Amino acid sequence: MECHNITGMNEYLLRVETKDLVAYKRFHADVLGECAVVKSITTMVVMDSPKDERQ
Repeated sequence: MECHNITGMNEYLLRVETKDLVAYKRFHADVLGECAVVKSITTMVVMDSPKDERQ
């Protein structure tokens, strides 16, 4: 998991890797959904990564 404070309409970018969408839905509901300071959530799914240099 990564968390970045960013500019623009959103204040934070949280990068989460899960094994599948079912696991993400569980994380979304059980972790983010229970966090009182989270006012809204926008989800984006990566379809492809032509360049990814993370080790």
